[in-house]
Amino acid sequence: MAKNHLFGILIPLLFSCNLFTNQGDTNKDILLLDDAESRYKQVQQVRYDLKLQIGEEENFTGKVKIYFNLNHLNSPLRFDFHRGKIDSIYINGEEKSVEYKEGFFTISSNLLKLENNIVEITYSHPYSHSGNGLHQFKDPEDGETYLYSQFESFHANQMFPCFDQPDLKATYKLEVLAPSKWKVISSTLASSILPKEKSLSLHSFPESKKFSTYIFSLHAGPYAEWNDTSYKIPLRLFSRKSNSKYIDSKFWFQITKQGFVFFENYFGIEYPFQKYDQLIVPEFNFGAMENVAAVTFTERLLSRGTVTRRAKEKIANVILHEMAHMWFGNLVTMKWWDGLWLNESFATYMAAKAQYEATEFKEAWETFYTGMKAWAYSSDRSSTTHPIQAEINDTEEAFVNFDGITYGKGASVLKQLEYFVGDKNFQTGVSAYLKKYSYSNAKLSDFLFSIEESSKKDLARWSKEWLEKEGTNTLSYQQNCKSNQLQSIVLHQGNGPTSNILRSHRTKLAFINFKESKPEIYKIVEAEYRGSVTKLEFQNSENISCPDFVFLNYGDYDFVRSEIQKEFLKESNLNTLKLILSDYGDLLQSLMLWRNLFEEVKDGNLKLKDYNTLAMEELPKDPRDLILESNLGHITSGNYISYHSFLYFKHIPERDKLLSDLENFIWANMANSKSNSDRKRFWFQNYISVGSSKEFHTRSANILENRELVSGLTIDQDLRWSLLKKICSFHYDDKLTKKLLNNELKKDKSKFGADNALACEAAHPDPVTKSKWMSILVAPSKEYSASTLRTIMYTIFPIHQKNLQIPFVEFFYNNIENNKIGGDENYLETYSEMMAPQFCTEENKHILKKFLSHSKKIPATVRKNLELNLEAEEDCVLVRKSDI
Repeated sequence: MAKNHLFGILIPLLFSCNLFTNQGDTNKDILLLDDAESRYKQVQQVRYDLKLQIGEEENFTGKVKIYFNLNHLNSPLRFDFHRGKIDSIYINGEEKSVEYKEGFFTISSNLLKLENNIVEITYSHPYSHSGNGLHQFKDPEDGETYLYSQFESFHANQMFPCFDQPDLKATYKLEVLAPSKWKVISSTLASSILPKEKSLSLHSFPESKKFSTYIFSLHAGPYAEWNDTSYKIPLRLFSRKSNSKYIDSKFWFQITKQGFVFFENYFGIEYPFQKYDQLIVPEFNFGAMENVAAVTFTERLLSRGTVTRRAKEKIANVILHEMAHMWFGNLVTMKWWDGLWLNESFATYMAAKAQYEATEFKEAWETFYTGMKAWAYSSDRSSTTHPIQAEINDTEEAFVNFDGITYGKGASVLKQLEYFVGDKNFQTGVSAYLKKYSYSNAKLSDFLFSIEESSKKDLARWSKEWLEKEGTNTLSYQQNCKSNQLQSIVLHQGNGPTSNILRSHRTKLAFINFKESKPEIYKIVEAEYRGSVTKLEFQNSENISCPDFVFLNYGDYDFVRSEIQKEFLKESNLNTLKLILSDYGDLLQSLMLWRNLFEEVKDGNLKLKDYNTLAMEELPKDPRDLILESNLGHITSGNYISYHSFLYFKHIPERDKLLSDLENFIWANMANSKSNSDRKRFWFQNYISVGSSKEFHTRSANILENRELVSGLTIDQDLRWSLLKKICSFHYDDKLTKKLLNNELKKDKSKFGADNALACEAAHPDPVTKSKWMSILVAPSKEYSASTLRTIMYTIFPIHQKNLQIPFVEFFYNNIENNKIGGDENYLETYSEMMAPQFCTEENKHILKKFLSHSKKIPATVRKNLELNLEAEEDCVLVRKSDI
């Protein structure tokens, strides 16, 4: 893809008369904060008595009795109900008619009374195929139908009329009429299951404890079930039958029990609900959901072959994250969605703590750094960042804030808070908070007061600096030495690109000297700094030698961008950093240094080619898998910014030679890795990522047809589809590709197989095929679920097909501008993220800027993704310029 080729096509689009057109209407199915606050002042003591009939049809039917009291009769009362059909409404025993506006209806106050109101609604509603509401899935492998619910943040009203906001907690009594072969799972254990006519059974569930609508749930179908009776409450695990062979129930129950022991001890509160179910469900939009006593998990957590340590650790972390919510989020819940961060940040932080303390995965803080904290740093350097305690005006804004700030930065700041107040004080404060606000709602001030009480520290300034202001500070240093004795370290704090304040920090510094070319930490210093300059002075009596290198934020307690001194980034001086990276003692230190190095690449301070040279030399030698897994993508990724992607800016034949060299480099390291190791598999996955040559195509086809084996590696079903999708994206031998695809579909009749076959079709380098799928992606139908279409988005325009994406640039922007993209907010978020044109050119930057400046009414999640895309283009262009 040469720059001049893009210039000739993209610039006319920039000035196209129809690229920026009139605005369409955005989705109004939201709840405003003002309306929620008004309803909270009006309603109290809510109970739901819900009866549902479910099955394999397109719709389900229901009857709900809503019991409540009112504080006043000054205004009509809103009931949320998303686009269902109301058959009848009885208000305090009398049938009435109401005006239904698809998203809600209101009842006049003159039909209500202050106490003992009963509103009874009979209704029907279509099943969801978007992953929100009551989702229906038909398994193509065995024809069985499964249901599960997903209600956060404003989707309970897709299953039943309700007051769908977190501070109107209620109890729930449930009866479900379902096919007799189905299991029905909810927040409590069924008190009875009675057979009825027409092969149906009635499942009755007793009234639950009080909690918010978004964590109520219903799941049903012929699920496979595992039980563990060795714990003090019933533990159950469910998955659809065709997936049961991939479930390691022993591992799931082991982590679950380890988590319960840790959390009950840490919080000083027993698990507050009756039982604990976990369901692994298809087509799930998120990683998992903390429904009370019936947690749902995405099937993407499962491996259909070799289960690596990293995959097992991920499962453990997600199990523990959702379990932490049972206390922090479910027992005590935020009052409104501006408190979402505390729910998610706390669960994220506590999951890492439990993982480290209670399970085999002692690398928890290292993976916390490479996952959540890296996400936080990336999110906080963007113009789309926001304060951790953000202002949320409606439920659409709540959805937009499920991001790296809410999860990653919030969790990182909680880690810093614990370091600041002391671990015992932090634990005591958390326990007191949970006990005080059990079964109710709380605000940030309530949480901070509990920590202040236990630590005797005033947290007002800390909260203002860290929770109410966005952005990441930078940190650098100067050292002053005399006669090889350290006199002082001067810490320089900067604002960073998105921060307008300098914060108070507590951190650690590690002093490193080199002895016979081996780095040695000889002194660790705790330090507090604030303002732009903080001078740490050392007495001669301390006899501290002058360090060769100072490692900032040692131990990762601070949240700050640690800058590497410019002198170390010069090509002639990179050997100092190489010596530190080649010392394999401190894993966290190495991960932090590798990440800081790549940040310097993105800032234009280190050339990508120099980073690549260092990485290709050091990564294969480093025996620690997490180092390789966290950094090899900067070489091999098909996304900007990576060495592999940048090769496509070069001209043939230089490009082909360098691609071939990279391909051979990855293959050689794969071949040299230990047989049947996670490392060998990881190298092979990256070989697929960079593969492009005729030799790659031939080898891949031979592997798929079992004519060639990869010594010491099992090519399981996951890897087979990865190979095939890559083959499909080239034109080497279309007849053979079609044969391979047909053969694979015969072997794999699962949903996973069907989706990957469609992804293979969409990956085909043909304009007609691209046009077909681009039209389908804009207007999803019942034929393809949102989950299937997301699979298509991930593969339709790989890095070597960017020329095929160019004709669809105007198509993309017109559809975004006119709100013609079908699906709900989850689908729209994925579409705007995955399908936004990215070419790493000045021209594409101009188009994005112009579009964003002209488009004022596009949905918040779309605007955020396009702004992120623009910043990614800016970073990429900067790296291209600096790499020349």
